[in-house]
Amino acid sequence: MTFCIGTKDITTGEKIEYASVVARWFVHGKEYIDSCNGGWSGKCCLPTTWTYPCELTISVSGYRTFHDPEFDPPSGDWKTVWIDLEPVSMPSLEAVASANKTSGLVPLTVNFNGSASGGVLPYTYHWDFGDGNASSEQNPSHTYMATGTYTVTLTVIDYTLEASATDTISVTVTDTMEAGIPWWFIMFPLAYLAYKKLKK
Repeated sequence: MTFCIGTKDITTGEKIEYASVVARWFVHGKEYIDSCNGGWSGKCCLPTTWTYPCELTISVSGYRTFHDPEFDPPSGDWKTVWIDLEPVSMPSLEAVASANKTSGLVPLTVNFNGSASGGVLPYTYHWDFGDGNASSEQNPSHTYMATGTYTVTLTVIDYTLEASATDTISVTVTDTMEAGIPWWFIMFPLAYLAYKKLKK
C-alpha cells in the first residue's frame, strides 16, 4: 500500500510545502524507516508494505513538529491524511558584522566576519565594502587600495527570502601624511628615530 501525508497551516488552512516526513515502523521487533520530502503539492507519499501503526514525525520549518508514537496509517492504496500544523513565532532576524581592523594605512586588508540569529536557517550573506566591491561569502577579506572612510554593509536574508537584516561597519584608510608620519620616515626609519632622540 501507499499512503500520503499532507500538511496544512492550522490557522489559514493553506498547504505547507516541503514537509519532511519520517515514519518508523516496528514489525516483530525490527525497525524500518521510510522518509520523504514533500513537493509543491504540500504532501508526500510513503510506499510501504507495513500496515502496522508507526511512529510518525513531521517537521516543517516555522511550525511545531508533529509527533505521533502510534500513528495508524489509512488502509487501501493512495489514501491521503491531511495534518494541521501549528505555526510557531520565530525570533526576528538579526545580523552582526565585525572586522579584525577598522583603520590603517593604504593598502589596507580587512578580514570581515558575519553572523546572524533568528529567522529561518540557512542564511544568505551579502557584503557591500563601500568602494564598489562586494562579496557573498560569510567571512570575506577585502583590500582597500585608496584612502577614505568606507561604510561597509552586511545584509543577511533568511531561507524564506522574506526576512532580511543589516549591520554596518566604518573603515578608515589613510596614507602616511594623513597619519602624521613624514615620508622620509618610511624611507629612512632609523634616521627619523635618531632625529626624534636628539630633539629630546
